[in-house]
Amino acid sequence: SKGMALSPDESKLYVSNWITSDISEFDLATGEKTHSWSVAATPRGLFTVPSGQKLLIASFGAGLIEALDLQSQARETIFNSEGAMRHFAYDKQQQLLYVSDMKNNAIYRAKLPDGKWEFFVRTESHPNTIKLTPDGKILAISNRGVNGPKWPGPGATWGAIMLIDTSNGKILDVIVGGNQCTGLDISSDGKTLAFSDFNDDRIHLIDLPSYEELLKYNGGRLKSYAKDLKKVTTFNKISR
Repeated sequence: SKGMALSPDESKLYVSNWITSDISEFDLATGEKTHSWSVAATPRGLFTVPSGQKLLIASFGAGLIEALDLQSQARETIFNSEGAMRHFAYDKQQQLLYVSDMKNNAIYRAKLPDGKWEFFVRTESHPNTIKLTPDGKILAISNRGVNGPKWPGPGATWGAIMLIDTSNGKILDVIVGGNQCTGLDISSDGKTLAFSDFNDDRIHLIDLPSYEELLKYNGGRLKSYAKDLKKVTTFNKISR
């Protein structure tokens, strides 16, 4: 199992199952599984549209987004990047839904309910988890970095967390992480960012400046971070 999403009324839980390529629905009052739907290969991210009528599914293996109608059970492809779709993030105020594409090193977004999916920004290597600040002004992107020769071992480069201005797609700052940055979250007050180094068994807590504060520094580490992604000792696990 990989991704989870609640129904808008929080009575049901949807879970994407990687190996069996299906989606499970659970009744949270009873704990019982009530439905199971076969979907495109290796589903990951899930998003329940605000109306509760449809469940959007990010297919990692097929590189597409599917929409499952929870009433009619009909399923259709609404976007195909021919990449590897990974994770959703939703800006409720602007009604913008973002998705990460690990294969194409890209973020796409669409205006709900029926907007066209469009390329938003290029990322570092292997973007996976994404998260918006509560005000929707910053999109944080966890990038695993270039894989090493024996994945899931240490990567060939360090991972990175990118902070993107959602108004224009520009980089506000970049945090250089450890081996294979994956997990990512932002606190409900927007003041703390947490991310994990998958292969270092480590979680970082970062004081996150406001959008207005980040703007003052003209990209922060933008001009220098690329050289810092390179490892001094290749493929070794290093405590820095």
